[in-house]
Amino acid sequence: NISTKKVIELIPMSRPSAPQACLDAVSADYRYVADHCSQGTITIRDLTSSGTSTVSAPIELTDYKIMGSARFSPNGSRLAFALAKGGLESEQGWVAVSDGMSGGSKLILTGQVGSYYTIIRWLDDPTLLVQSTSLLDCSPYCRSELWTISADGTNPQKVADGSLLTIVSN
Repeated sequence: NISTKKVIELIPMSRPSAPQACLDAVSADYRYVADHCSQGTITIRDLTSSGTSTVSAPIELTDYKIMGSARFSPNGSRLAFALAKGGLESEQGWVAVSDGMSGGSKLILTGQVGSYYTIIRWLDDPTLLVQSTSLLDCSPYCRSELWTISADGTNPQKVADGSLLTIVSN
């Protein structure tokens, strides 16, 4: 709070001995934040009530170690996030979308072995923009591609080769 100069911790450190930034997203109305500080879940924190809920990985995924790059849908009713095995030799990534602001999620995209995903943003309520990065061809930079996909997992379309730098909205 700038006027009172009081600091309120919004997201607790998962390990005080090894502080890390694990904030993924803030909802468009600034009510919710999503973080991946807890192993195996995305935590959604309600900044108005101080309540929390969690979104879990799709039940069919058991071989992941990393969750993150979560993004709230424009209407604030769902969360998209990426999962990955987290190993250079056996990396593989997935994209999931929550059924709501707590509980389970649905697997919507499975990457090739040797690649992982980053959620860039929701383009609108039914459409995501994701980046796929391949670890198999990193000489000198890893190869990336941009994809759009419907939130229900249909219609994946490659948009471009390369990495997205930013999107500026009006």
